[in-house]
Amino acid sequence: MTNVSIVVPVFNGEETIEKCLKSLLDLNYPKNKLEIIVVDNNSQDKTPKIVRKFPVRFLFESIQSSFAARNKGIKNAKYEIIAFTDADCVAHKNWVKELIKKFKDSEVMGVSGKILAYEKKTLTQKFTDDIIRKIWDTRTGLKWFEGANVAYRKKVFLKEGYFRNVLSSSDVAFSRKLKNKGYKLVFAKKAIIYHIDRKKVTELIKQFYKYGQGRLSYDKEKIFIEILKLSGSVFFSLLQIVPSFLINRNEKKFYPILKVFMITSFFMGILKEYMRILYSFLINL
Repeated sequence: MTNVSIVVPVFNGEETIEKCLKSLLDLNYPKNKLEIIVVDNNSQDKTPKIVRKFPVRFLFESIQSSFAARNKGIKNAKYEIIAFTDADCVAHKNWVKELIKKFKDSEVMGVSGKILAYEKKTLTQKFTDDIIRKIWDTRTGLKWFEGANVAYRKKVFLKEGYFRNVLSSSDVAFSRKLKNKGYKLVFAKKAIIYHIDRKKVTELIKQFYKYGQGRLSYDKEKIFIEILKLSGSVFFSLLQIVPSFLINRNEKKFYPILKVFMITSFFMGILKEYMRILYSFLINL
């Protein structure tokens, strides 16, 4: 069996990190072929205390970015195959086993798998699974690779560089860069990670704002087309609000409103990042 390093970045993950680590330690994979690296990113809660209870390598990264934490893990990983997941994720028993199958092809440089909902209790969690995952296509991995469920050969980082130390979307940008350069990236449909989705609408709004800030890190030439499409989506969602309340008798009647909130938050994140870039440009004139 192939040796694998698993890297888990974490920031204030006291509510979920224990579930995550228990699932990784319970993987259907030889324990002597795995190393689990948890990289703390300035947690102010009980995360360090919880992590130290488990037989994992525990590192610290001071640069505030989950991608800086991932890079710390990459640089300290002992093995050639490096798998990534997040502190708010739970791995299926066969997750690593299914990822590794694809690396039997020596030309494969990266493998991604399915990201599914861990639970669907609140309105926000139901919305995330019913709407957002369909938009992002995390069930098929056809659009991009997300850091919550992906593995790469270490040598691809040594040749192409590491993740950019930004707040969001560097995982998407990295996979896009590799695809554009012709690297072979494949999807393993049986490599499953369950994501513990945000429970509150406010948490999801903050996350989409962060996604907007990170959107400028890839495919900048396509961003205006994307903004036009999203604007159309907002307009269509606004038109759906009244019919949705008339047709649906359950929580789904709130979906169009939530969709407007999410897309608007994403726009605001993009605008904030544009203003930051413009300000940096002007002060350097």
